[in-house]
Amino acid sequence: MKHYLLCTTIFICLIVNQSLAQSKSKKQAVSASDLITNSTVVSLHQAGLDDDLIISKLQGGQAKFDLSAAKLIDLKNAGISNGVIKAMFEKNSGGTVSKSVSAVSTPKTKSQPVMALDLINQLYAYNKTSEALVPLEKGTATLSTKYGFNGIRRVYSINGDKSPIRIKATDSVQFLINTGGGSMPELNLYLLKADKKSRGAASEKMGFGGTKAGQEVITYSVQSLKPGVYQLTPSQKLLPGEYYYSTKPSLNVSSIEVFAFGID
Repeated sequence: MKHYLLCTTIFICLIVNQSLAQSKSKKQAVSASDLITNSTVVSLHQAGLDDDLIISKLQGGQAKFDLSAAKLIDLKNAGISNGVIKAMFEKNSGGTVSKSVSAVSTPKTKSQPVMALDLINQLYAYNKTSEALVPLEKGTATLSTKYGFNGIRRVYSINGDKSPIRIKATDSVQFLINTGGGSMPELNLYLLKADKKSRGAASEKMGFGGTKAGQEVITYSVQSLKPGVYQLTPSQKLLPGEYYYSTKPSLNVSSIEVFAFGID
């Protein structure tokens, strides 16, 4: 009799454990399928949902976000607002997600965009309308000497006839740089001359009249947004063409660092 009761008890325990395991497995499967991620937020935004609806979705679901610096840039490039990103941080930390965008939006003014510039001494293009932040093409321009009827030109050129970084002429764009707390570097902005293999700017010309600047530098204003972060605004509208910001060339320097982009 005791043996019978023992077997019955073991059998019942096995059934209960199996039922609990199946129930847990189903819950995990449902949780995985309903988990809100970075991709979910981008998809909701691209579907046309406004920020309040996206944040409401965050309030009511389980979420796991990748909020590394690289992923934050991806989110900004996808058009995700600062308010939604802050709500994502709140959700990741286990805190209460604010109910509306007005309560979570990062304060900013049109002249002072608040951004996370994770790459030190890298120039970014900032679209004030879409709030997209894109790093410019970083490269090395090498020195070559061009001979012509009007004299000799010293030209710093970068490979390729076009930059992969394209900006629309109609966009309202400024440029941002994080120096890591240092002072603003001395940069020149040039409109480039391009051929099939490269694009470049003449740093100086030498002829019968002596040596003079190679071509006109495009001026720009500099505004300090906070220590080490600067905003560069060209003083004239940039017409379609290829451009780069370069470190200031000096004598006997065979290459310079440049940040290139194109206007369409």
